[in-house]
Amino acid sequence: MTRMNLPEDFNPATAMRQSATEEGVFHETRKAAGLAARLLASDDPDDLALAATVLEAVLECQELRDGNPHRGNFKWMREDAFVADLNAGVFVLTALLPALLQYPDRLPRSLDALLRERVRLAIDEVERLDVDIRYSNIALLDCYARSAGGAWLGDAALSERGAAKLARWAEKTGAGHPAEFNSPTYTAIDLRALAALAELAPDAPTRWLAQAMRDRLALSVMLHLDQTTGRWAGPHGRAYSEALKRDGSERGRLREMVDERRLPHWALEVQAGGEITETTDRDARQRMVSFHGEGFSLGSATSAPHPQANSVFATYSLGSGGGAMFTRYLHNDRWFGDTRHATDRTRHRHLPDEGRTFAVQDHERVLMLSSPKGALWDCTAAGLSVAWVCEPEEVKVWAGGDWLALPATLPDDGAPVVVEIGGVRFGLRVAERTNLGEGRVTVSHRDGCLVFEVANYRGPQKDFWETVPAGFFFQGPPIACLYLEVRPETAHGDAAVFADQLAEGVLRAGDGRDIGALRTAEPVTTVRHRGIRTVSYTRDGRSFALTTDLGEWAFEEGYLHEMPWDWPGLRADRALANESGMLELGGFRYRGPDAPAWGYCREDLEFCACGYLGREPATLTMVLPDGKALTFATEGPGTLVWRNGEIETFGAFPELGD
Repeated sequence: MTRMNLPEDFNPATAMRQSATEEGVFHETRKAAGLAARLLASDDPDDLALAATVLEAVLECQELRDGNPHRGNFKWMREDAFVADLNAGVFVLTALLPALLQYPDRLPRSLDALLRERVRLAIDEVERLDVDIRYSNIALLDCYARSAGGAWLGDAALSERGAAKLARWAEKTGAGHPAEFNSPTYTAIDLRALAALAELAPDAPTRWLAQAMRDRLALSVMLHLDQTTGRWAGPHGRAYSEALKRDGSERGRLREMVDERRLPHWALEVQAGGEITETTDRDARQRMVSFHGEGFSLGSATSAPHPQANSVFATYSLGSGGGAMFTRYLHNDRWFGDTRHATDRTRHRHLPDEGRTFAVQDHERVLMLSSPKGALWDCTAAGLSVAWVCEPEEVKVWAGGDWLALPATLPDDGAPVVVEIGGVRFGLRVAERTNLGEGRVTVSHRDGCLVFEVANYRGPQKDFWETVPAGFFFQGPPIACLYLEVRPETAHGDAAVFADQLAEGVLRAGDGRDIGALRTAEPVTTVRHRGIRTVSYTRDGRSFALTTDLGEWAFEEGYLHEMPWDWPGLRADRALANESGMLELGGFRYRGPDAPAWGYCREDLEFCACGYLGREPATLTMVLPDGKALTFATEGPGTLVWRNGEIETFGAFPELGD
């Protein structure tokens, strides 16, 4: 027997892992729970004894006071005086329950009995909270905690409630993507929860559904892997600074997720390319678009309500990995290090968006409109920032017929600006900018980034009464509207040629939805709009437009060639997902009932995969790239993978052999 190597941050005095941040030394409860689970997997008596000690330390962090509204939950940190982060309970439960199910006889009887009592208390709190299914990662951990908790406690009704919530989440998601979309942090948690449910749920239908939804989400993840840089292409519904750092790459992490069985083994066969469109919340009119170009990726979301979102995001080659471009609406020049992240007690991981951005995209082109979320009080600066992660010597900026010396203030005339970095050119034009006084369009270097700022205001500290949404002076929010286009340096000449082409495009804007009535956009305006506002861009026979409701601050409509956008579950060059019962992709065809289904066919026709996400029994027909036709009955959801003539089936699908 060999003892487990303890992590370097383990503190024997507290029997927990510890971390030091700008605010002090802390002991995170969920990390201690995870350590206890790994110790339980050891067969060494000393490790099992330590597991019991660590578990006792975890239980000391549980809220037990009668009458407390969060009785049963856990403090996020040992040092906390009360339960602040309501997610602590599901994180502790899902860290512990797999080990408790797999190793039922490795704890002293007295501790086992105490744990059963405390797990019941924690699950009671999870059920009281009953988190909304749109909060995808926590909702799936909730399902997992109820399902696995019911199995460990011998409570079938509890497991059934977990299964029912998973079914509601799957129905909401449909053929599309979860509302908490495309997050390098939280989509990974979704995958972990679904993979665990697929393995540990006590009933077969729940295991089938979890596996099938895991595979659908895995397809989306792999379609967003930038093949050039290895970065997780945007947009991101939520992300931290790790997604923005230079030389970053998620490719290795995705391989690890395959090894951990969060991603299926076939996921690495998927190759990203072209434009990918996915609906993330149809009720909220939320969808995302990503485009993989030559040496870059570009993504945007119609709306991204969370302040951790990367609403418009691009990747490009830089150093040994990839660089990142991101957008934020910011107040008072806030930057990384200025905002406390309450969960992990740090300031370096978080730059919250203090506004709201709406965007439409057509391949390499994006039209975005940003504004503050609420009133501007004590304001010295407010505006939209577009930032590229880089050092000064790695980037050049062209405007007004020459390369700029930075910092620079640009004319308010909507003239093109070209940013050249990492073998890629980013072209920008300001379509509209509400001038609240002394605002400017500027380009400068700031703390490892090049920043292009479209400022609505920059000046002495001031309260803007006219920005109070329910106020007597409100006439609509200040806006910053921007056109962005990305192309490789090898395309269409030099920066000057690109700038001339950008200038040929026609930017138009107007009140209402009538695209034909739009007038030429004014880059600077003191007029604010509180109703429906439409902005469009047209060039080379291509046009697209964005309509927002500035009174309700909501995305209204996107248009491509003056036709309203549709809301596909998934549409890409090599992949589809819908609820029509029909899929056709190159050499692959699928027919089934009107229920969610997806398919992917690789360009070389050597690999394809598909999934049926319906919960009812069905008869499915498929034609594979080699011409082989299959018709089979399934009891529920599942996945079929065809690779080099070999067939594998998962979930409820029967074994098909040759």
